[in-house]
Amino acid sequence: MYATKDEFISVVRGTPALELVEAWLDNPLPYAFADTPARDRFFSKIQADWPEISMIQCAGTANWKYSLNPNKDFRQFCQQSDIDVISISQELFESTWDRMRSIHRSRWYELPSGKRRSLRRNGENVYSGFACPKWIPSMKDTLRFKFVTSLDRYSISEVGFRDVNMYFFKSIDEAADYYRRGVENAKRKI
Repeated sequence: MYATKDEFISVVRGTPALELVEAWLDNPLPYAFADTPARDRFFSKIQADWPEISMIQCAGTANWKYSLNPNKDFRQFCQQSDIDVISISQELFESTWDRMRSIHRSRWYELPSGKRRSLRRNGENVYSGFACPKWIPSMKDTLRFKFVTSLDRYSISEVGFRDVNMYFFKSIDEAADYYRRGVENAKRKI
């Protein structure tokens, strides 16, 4: 991985975005893990709960050590960092989207304007190929409940008991495209 923030910035600046993202998606040992067995225990816990997932990988500082966000000064992974998990599953992506749409269709006009703005942003994310059951606006929804309680169980010693976020991507191509845009944005601000 990158020894310094300057090295990271130099690699981001000098490497085609998609090439960089593909390397990160194939990274055998994301930065957050002490070793391969720790990574395997963490990923296995997720896979056991969501067998529909075809690929699991960490993103952000948990994978590549430094934030792509120039507004965070390309901050290094630390105890306050969370663990962002990429989960590839067209089935889970579509079922999350279906649940969101079902509730939106039946309750859209009952929702406060702030909640509707948030849901519009989530719609943009779905258009970009990823969804998160936390966005389902019903606390009673079974998928949302399973997802939220699962995230709590993933905050284990292998990831330093950090908060875990997870997103269901429709495909590896959608994940690569999403993070490619993040790299392109960082390149513009370097």
